[in-house]
Amino acid sequence: MIQTMRIFFVLLLMVFSMESSGQAAIARLKFEDAEEAFNKGDYATTLSKLEDAEKLFGKINVPILHLRIVSQDKLLQKKLDFNMLASLRKNCEQFLIDYETMEGIEEKYRQVYKIQEAYAKYPKTQEEYQKLVAEKNAEEEARRELARRKAPVKVYLFRSTGFAASAVGFQVFQDGQLVGRISNKEYITLEVLPGKHSFAAQDGRSTEIKKRTELTEIEILPETACFLEVDYNKWNGDLDVVEISREKAKEYFEKLKPISAATSASNQVTAVNNAASMISRELSLAKTNQLSRLAVASVTGGGAYLGITARPASRNTLLITAITPGSPAGKTELQVGDIIASINDQTPSESNTLQQIIGRYKPGTEITITVFRNGSPLEYKVALEAAPGR
Repeated sequence: MIQTMRIFFVLLLMVFSMESSGQAAIARLKFEDAEEAFNKGDYATTLSKLEDAEKLFGKINVPILHLRIVSQDKLLQKKLDFNMLASLRKNCEQFLIDYETMEGIEEKYRQVYKIQEAYAKYPKTQEEYQKLVAEKNAEEEARRELARRKAPVKVYLFRSTGFAASAVGFQVFQDGQLVGRISNKEYITLEVLPGKHSFAAQDGRSTEIKKRTELTEIEILPETACFLEVDYNKWNGDLDVVEISREKAKEYFEKLKPISAATSASNQVTAVNNAASMISRELSLAKTNQLSRLAVASVTGGGAYLGITARPASRNTLLITAITPGSPAGKTELQVGDIIASINDQTPSESNTLQQIIGRYKPGTEITITVFRNGSPLEYKVALEAAPGR
């Protein structure tokens, strides 16, 4: 009888041992799945697989806890969550206490310590966290509002028919720059930044606006399409650009034909191309004192140094034509061809030049430059420096 009982217990221990070994093998597979998910950037799945592995192992260990901490850090970088933040803090504290004297994990230990330090500044209570979230949401809303106010607006310019007719069509100008050609019973589409702009039309092939050509100032509002028409002034025989209603524009959309897609796309970038062409011609005269003064004036003011040369792209924007390597601007991702819309929310203009704006700041001041690149608004932080030679 005693011998039989001994055999029974031995068999029972063998069964438990086999079951434990099987669970350990499955746990290792779960951990490998977690590592694979982490390498793919799927951090939520990583945490789920780690939880399964811990249950099968029956306890926490260094690889599981370390990968859990790193995954939580990745998720928090994408979106701040108070519960996960609290869990991360707890896991970091456990890791640093439990494995302080363990050898062979020095690199993991340092990484966990750095993660813990990075989140030390974050709120520790739900109330503080909600306040932080509200501040971040307000910042994001302000950024979206800035992008909305600065985003290009579609401007439709129509020419129905009338007494004025031209074999070569009518040249259309925006802010003194040629942006396209239009004939009777046609319309073109332009993309224009919000703000005040001048529009004009004249017959012939001249790429420069004539002195007698009438300029019409139009206020382009954010997120609001603008509808214009080239009209014949029967009193003086000139061409006028006038603003028309949405209802009138709807009629024209049905009756008039748009410029071909290729021509329309060309119209939308002609202003920038013309500006670049003008700059190219001026750069060929770079040895002249006038251009030298222009370059210096564009980058310095009041002792502060930015490091860019810019030309007017429109009434309230500037086109970057050169960036000095190693300058404050050269240390950012600003590019030649970017359109400057504002500097610290100050809009450049004839009465508020780039030199004047920069001249209001001292070396060491950090400014925010808002530019448009391919129609998308971008913001760059630039730390001004002392002008060379000062």
